[in-house]
Amino acid sequence: MVVNPPLYWLAPCTPVRVCLRPPVVYLPCLLGLESSFQVLQRRHLIVSEEIQQEVVVPASVGGNSSGPSESGGKPRESSSKQVQGRSSVLRVVLLGRAGDGMSASGNTILGSEEFQSDASSSSLTKECMKKTAVVAGRHVSVVDTPGFFHTDLSKDEVKLEIGRCVSLSSPGPHAFLLVMPLGPYTKQEKEIVQEIQKMFSEKVMRFTLILFTRADDLEKGMTIKKYLKSSQELQELVTKCGGCHAFNNKEENPTQVTELLEKIESMVAENGGSHYTDEMYQQAQTAIRQEKEEICGCAPMCLCL
Repeated sequence: MVVNPPLYWLAPCTPVRVCLRPPVVYLPCLLGLESSFQVLQRRHLIVSEEIQQEVVVPASVGGNSSGPSESGGKPRESSSKQVQGRSSVLRVVLLGRAGDGMSASGNTILGSEEFQSDASSSSLTKECMKKTAVVAGRHVSVVDTPGFFHTDLSKDEVKLEIGRCVSLSSPGPHAFLLVMPLGPYTKQEKEIVQEIQKMFSEKVMRFTLILFTRADDLEKGMTIKKYLKSSQELQELVTKCGGCHAFNNKEENPTQVTELLEKIESMVAENGGSHYTDEMYQQAQTAIRQEKEEICGCAPMCLCL
């Protein structure tokens, strides 16, 4: 009679190397388990690559396709040279202070009134919302988020809801647009930048572009580059990010949208065609929890967290 080997002989990843003295009778069985494990491991890697792989379409296709493709495309090469292709949908997330024109900027990008917006400083957006449109022959998705310093939501409620933007932009946003009105770089805006880096990790700045609103406030002949020279802090912020752009949400100007998309595409190219990922977000959240644990001094499951 064959007796099953003790369970401690088997390990999740190395079934034939755990037992110091495995009986010969079990060797074929264990070798079979190892073979099965290798097959499953290969399947896991294949599925993981399929999930993580960006769907790309030739750059020349643009808006000629009838809709965004959810499958196909070539795997991206690991070399420094980017594969000549791009994601079928350009995924964008709006971040900023409540009342600074995030929803209006989203409408300007999409070319229609998709998000509720008005000229007041009140906070209309209370939950993340995603809208998609074809813009300049390019499929673009925009996620509008509740603004920081919301008038109706608590700070924790705002952060919790903003965190949903990553999953709504699955497999991850190509660009975060930090919406800021032209004017002095205020204390609140500095706090927002710090909070964004804390929520999403400092890696987020590689995927962030500053979108200044109220470009109509610029004096005649004044460009955004000249404007930035008036503030060393703003220059440093833009340098840390992927660049900047200015919007006038009061007029229909397709050129300003096209130029923004070109800057986003350029930033994506500089990032090797990559995007912000849920893994990056989870790592940032883990760091926040660990920091709270150190401050609290309690167990990880305590009510303080």
